[in-house]
Amino acid sequence: MSRRICKLAELAAIKLTQTSLMQQIQERHSEGRPRLAILDDQLDELEATREKLVLELAGAAIKLTQTSLMQQIQERHSEGRPRLAILDDQLDELEATREKLVLELAGTDAPAEDFQEKIARLKAQFDPA
Repeated sequence: MSRRICKLAELAAIKLTQTSLMQQIQERHSEGRPRLAILDDQLDELEATREKLVLELAGAAIKLTQTSLMQQIQERHSEGRPRLAILDDQLDELEATREKLVLELAGTDAPAEDFQEKIARLKAQFDPA
């Protein structure tokens, strides 16, 4: 539970930082000053971190729901009541969703391509002066 609270607090901090960076970008624009790539890069990094946290929290919520459903199934079994297909179906759907989240989360760990470096190499290649 406390890990989720920490992640929620981190999400809130990210949102505040994103808002601050967007205000800085907007102020620079309104003053006629050029955009700074570093601010855009920071925004991109924050968004990637935010997306990862959202996926982790969604995975944790699915896990809790799965645990609850399994407990209901087990209670019904121990009480001698018949198994409900809808509970099994919900459990299967949650597992499929969780697997998709795991794959998505694995994709967020992959380092993003550095396009600035590629652009610099292409400029050097085609404009050696």
